[in-house]
Amino acid sequence: MAGAKSGPQNLYGMIEKVLIASMSKGQAPLFVVAGIIALMIWKMPSEDVSKLVFGLVEALERGYFVGYALSVVTTFGWFLHAKYQRKAITGEMQRIADERNRLQDQQTVHVIESSDP
Repeated sequence: MAGAKSGPQNLYGMIEKVLIASMSKGQAPLFVVAGIIALMIWKMPSEDVSKLVFGLVEALERGYFVGYALSVVTTFGWFLHAKYQRKAITGEMQRIADERNRLQDQQTVHVIESSDP
């Protein structure tokens, strides 16, 4: 792709693109929190970082993060169920509108203009 301008090809250009994409999708707060955590870890002394990692691994082994994992699974299940419900409700509303229009056509002599766009 010679000649195609794709922006800066460095770390800051990548961060800029990710930040702009996260803002357009409404995920900027998550990106900012992750950036702050990464910066805090980056600025920690290396022995403290190793203590943090070992502490997290120990917490995983003891099952302290099971609640967080279950909340992620529950949220994902809610998302799928809400998506299914929206699809089912939209289909039912369309079916009812079609039935209403059919019955109106049967009952009236005059032509009724549709409200469909």
